[in-house]
Amino acid sequence: MNIEIEYDIDKEEISEFIGSCRGATYFHSPSWMNILVRAFPRFRGGWITARDGKSLRGVMPFIRIDRGAVFSIWSMPFGTYGTPLCERESVRLALVDRFSQIAGSSRCAEAVASLFEIDGGDGSMIGKAVVDRNECSLIMLDGDFTEYRSKRLSRKKRQICNGCEKDGVEIRLIEKDEDLSIFYDIYFSGSTGWGGVHPYPREFFRELFKRRDEGILFWGAFVEGRMLGGHIDIYYKSMAQAWQAGISDESHSAGIACYLVYRAVEEAYKREVKVFNLGSSCGDSGMLFFKRSMGGIEHIYPELRIRKKWWKWLTRK
Repeated sequence: MNIEIEYDIDKEEISEFIGSCRGATYFHSPSWMNILVRAFPRFRGGWITARDGKSLRGVMPFIRIDRGAVFSIWSMPFGTYGTPLCERESVRLALVDRFSQIAGSSRCAEAVASLFEIDGGDGSMIGKAVVDRNECSLIMLDGDFTEYRSKRLSRKKRQICNGCEKDGVEIRLIEKDEDLSIFYDIYFSGSTGWGGVHPYPREFFRELFKRRDEGILFWGAFVEGRMLGGHIDIYYKSMAQAWQAGISDESHSAGIACYLVYRAVEEAYKREVKVFNLGSSCGDSGMLFFKRSMGGIEHIYPELRIRKKWWKWLTRK
């Protein structure tokens, strides 16, 4: 078995392989990598591959970010998932080990791999690598939407959704560029104080918007034709991902955030999705409570995270 780093890879081959893998997410796909590379000029997409002769047996996507004489490597950026895809545990370990070798380079300032798995998450695939833990909230979409509404959604959230319906709040897909611009302005206004990578550049949202036929859906919440908030949700195979939201100040009291998730989950049932991932709460107790009330159950998964001491010193605040 040969473990290699490939930058110029056959997109058809990689797409076919990923499409056949249990546990694959949209964030493993060449499409997601293309979006990142197009939106962020310093990003370079690559694959750690396992091949038996010419046959592909495993892959682990990554983004390399050059910063002058040093670089960082992520699988994948922005809190999404880069878990190796393969059938054999030995191949999985070999792929993560190769990622760790890259991270150990004297020129690598930082390396992060989010190793999300619905079944597992015990950290065994990481071996002796530096391990953190991350969390997300999963809604398991058993039964039908009526059962979700009656048994998983809290009583308070049902009341809020009923109120939104009564008040004429309309959740519909955003299809026009001008509506995308309004959505981004709402997101930008609310995200400037979040820290981290936020706010994302407008071009990133434009690239995502071009992929609506691939299951990246932009939802808008409208009252009398005016958008008060929106949600970006990604539907791929058996998992849906609540990826980003933008909620105006005036809409918080109306429960728009709750109603957007509620309708996105309804769409997931229509698509016969099995798991709706509400994403990480980043230690915010209020956000965690919100996700629990929407039916989310906390799920812990391992994260390989290596940050050189000299890089911590250079980037200290």
